[in-house]
This record gives sequence, C-alpha cells and structure tokens, in this order.
Amino acid sequence: MFGIHKTPHASELRDERFASEAEFEGEFDSQAVSLQWLAEVITGDAQVARQCVTDARTLSSKNSQVFRDWLSHWARTATVRKAIDAVRAELAAASLTYQASVEHGAHEPLATEDMRLLQTLDATQIAAALDPLARATLVLRGIQRATLQECALTFGVSRVVVLAAMCKAVTWVRSLESDFLHTAKRGAAAPRCSTAHTPQRSERR
Repeated sequence: MFGIHKTPHASELRDERFASEAEFEGEFDSQAVSLQWLAEVITGDAQVARQCVTDARTLSSKNSQVFRDWLSHWARTATVRKAIDAVRAELAAASLTYQASVEHGAHEPLATEDMRLLQTLDATQIAAALDPLARATLVLRGIQRATLQECALTFGVSRVVVLAAMCKAVTWVRSLESDFLHTAKRGAAAPRCSTAHTPQRSERR
C-alpha cells in the first residue's frame, strides 16, 4: 500500500531564494560596526543610532520576501532609512539654510579615494563638521549611491538643495584629503581604513 502523501500548508513553505530570520540576524551581526557608523553619521548621536539599527533589524527580520543576495544592501538601506526618519525635524531645519544661497560644485557620489578617507573618520568628527542634511546626503547620495531624485524625495527637499548639501559634504571630505596628502608627504603613515561596504549601482540622475 502506498503511504498517504501530506501536502504542506502554504504557511509551511518558504522559497529558499529568500533570506530567513536567522540569516537577517547574522547579517546585522556581521555588519554591526558599519551599520552603527552609518546611523551615527546621520543622527549625530550614538544612542539614537543604536536604536535605529535595532529598529532596522527588527523590521528586516520579519520580512520574508528579501533575496539572500540582497541581504547586505538591505541591512544598510533599512538602517539608513531609520536614521533619516529619526532626524526628520533636523533635516527640515537644515534645509532652510540652503535655500537662500545655493552653492554649485562637486556633488557626484564619492570617489574611491574619498571613501577610503571617510571610513577612517569617527562618526562624531563628521557630525561636528557637517549639518544634518549634509551628513544625510553624504550617506544616502555619496555612500549608498541614491540618485538626486531619490534623495530629494526622501528628504522632502528640491534637487537643487540636495546638490548644495552634497557639494558641502564632498568639499569638506576633500579638504581633509588634501590635508592628509600634505601630511603624508612629510612622512606621516597613512591611516588604515575599514573594509568597503558600498553597494554597486548604475548612476542615474
């Protein structure tokens, strides 16, 4: 006699292409330092940043429709979004300072040299030098490679304001690079940077 075949209930099925809750937890654990840094650059507050990472982890672990190959990018994106949400009021206030006089200049996503230098900096150093909108733009546009339109929609500002904020952020990063090169020529050792965590996206505007 043939045995009775039991058809699994839909709730018991899981597409193996999608990440499990345990895999989400593992991804957030492996990126803990980088995620904390990203959130702290945006918020300027270590405690708020930790809560943003925690909230992003909780939200992500409940999502059953994320491909395994997207885990790394998803963890960063979820964390950055939570950090931006945490400083909405500060972003709105900072955006007003860009309305009267808009600067034009370097605003493209960060070059490899910029990224290497940026990743050697403590988040508190960046927070002390740049306003909230410039920091958030530095992360979303410069590191995460979001388009100008995506940044504008996320922050609730115009593309022109995003350009001005990115210009300010990139100018500051490159001023540090210039100082570093000057110091290096005098025999100082180059700082060691953390491993890269930048997703590759085709650039659109």
